[in-house]
Amino acid sequence: MLTVIAHPSHMAQVAGTPDMSLIAVPMLLGNLFGYGLFSILVVQVFMFHHRFPKDHIAIKALVWVVFLADVLIQVFATISIWDKLAAGWGDFPRFIQSDHLWCMSGVPLLCGFVSSVVHIFFCWRIWKLQGSLILPVIISAISLTQCGMAGYVGIHVGHYPRSREDSGNYAIRNCMAGR
Repeated sequence: MLTVIAHPSHMAQVAGTPDMSLIAVPMLLGNLFGYGLFSILVVQVFMFHHRFPKDHIAIKALVWVVFLADVLIQVFATISIWDKLAAGWGDFPRFIQSDHLWCMSGVPLLCGFVSSVVHIFFCWRIWKLQGSLILPVIISAISLTQCGMAGYVGIHVGHYPRSREDSGNYAIRNCMAGR
């Protein structure tokens, strides 16, 4: 008996199910790009500690806080991508349902935190170099607003619908409520 194994691109699409590659490829490429950027960050932290050993302890602590937050971002993103692409490969409802909502909500919270810390650090540097507070205050206000919105998104990811049937109602409800 001869068994023919068809390439996924030649297989018939199940009616009503979108093409999985349109969803999986951007997620995979985004995570691979994130791993590359994270490796650059590891090298930067290593070089910072070897080239600037006499920097103030507060700056070193800030670097480590940002680095550890980025480690958590990578861990959460890896758990999420594993759940979607490895453990749930080919299972479209798994893209909507997730057992790891805490990971998905942690990423925007931590990203907002990291970006605001970095922006405010550079605002401090601008203030020290220029002596003017106008530009640093504007940048800090925008950054804190962005951090607040990232927190809002991160908190509301946990309230996302758990099934495909609920997702349409969720979108309509939020659209009607102005959210």
